[in-house]
Amino acid sequence: MSAQSIAGGRNSQVFRLNLSDGQTVIAKHYFRHPGDPRDRMSVEVKALQLLHGHGIRAVPMILAVDEENSVAILEHISGTRVSLATLDDAEQAVQFLGSLKKIADSVQYDLADPASEAFFSPDGLMDNVRFRLTRLSNAPNESSVVGRMHAFLHEQLAPALDQAENHCRERLDFEEKLPRSRQTLSPSDFGFHNALRGADNRLWFLDFEYFGWDDPAKTLCDMDLHPHPLMDLEPKVRERLLKKSLQGLQPGKWLYDRSIALYPIFVVKWCCILLNEFIPADLERRRFSNACQPEKNVLQRQLQKAENLLNQSWEKYERFRRCLA
Repeated sequence: MSAQSIAGGRNSQVFRLNLSDGQTVIAKHYFRHPGDPRDRMSVEVKALQLLHGHGIRAVPMILAVDEENSVAILEHISGTRVSLATLDDAEQAVQFLGSLKKIADSVQYDLADPASEAFFSPDGLMDNVRFRLTRLSNAPNESSVVGRMHAFLHEQLAPALDQAENHCRERLDFEEKLPRSRQTLSPSDFGFHNALRGADNRLWFLDFEYFGWDDPAKTLCDMDLHPHPLMDLEPKVRERLLKKSLQGLQPGKWLYDRSIALYPIFVVKWCCILLNEFIPADLERRRFSNACQPEKNVLQRQLQKAENLLNQSWEKYERFRRCLA
């Protein structure tokens, strides 16, 4: 048997195993840390088993699980990373999200937990973003780049969150919880950055560590805001992905209105996510997966990304609104 480390996510170590019988499989070693209580392996294993049980074949099969060592053996998908998403890719993504919604409408609620960071009322989402801001504010100010980050939080990001809250309160009941009938099942981190293209141009979707019940407005906002370069889509591809996903997740004006109301809050949340490396436990997770550069370079790069996102937020909001209209 031979093993080869391959590019995986930012949270796990992924290896291609060539077995002595000629079979090739994928071994995924999941991150564990006392400061991060999520059982990523259990979530992904149950998600993939649930989807295969309902006839979804665009995801890899689970072949074996080693719970003690946090390792799962998955089906090897022969394919390449998506280099540039096309209109057909957008259609496949829309169909996949629509299939998840159909499953959500047909299964018992206890077959899955809430997705990672799923909040079903605006005040729950706001509490989460405030927590993220507080956690970042408590990062030890031990370097000039951390000092810049603190200034960005207090002078720009916190005021932006206040404005986002006002925007949302004008459009939604802030305490009302999204009913079960309007929730969907979601990978939570969905996009072409977590997909492989097969030889037949069919997409395979990967990474279900955050899977569970979610707000479809979050799905729409996250697809538009995700900072991965592969989600920097051509205008026609973005419009088709968002508009058709809106229709597939829940046709009706309520989801459009909800997505528009929540979008500015998600902008601030994504700024905070981009700054995760300023939190020691999060930086350790990146090191575990071999996904980060030397620390100083990482912090400077992530801070610049967060600043750019906030500066572009109004332009992105208008683009998002037009795509869904």
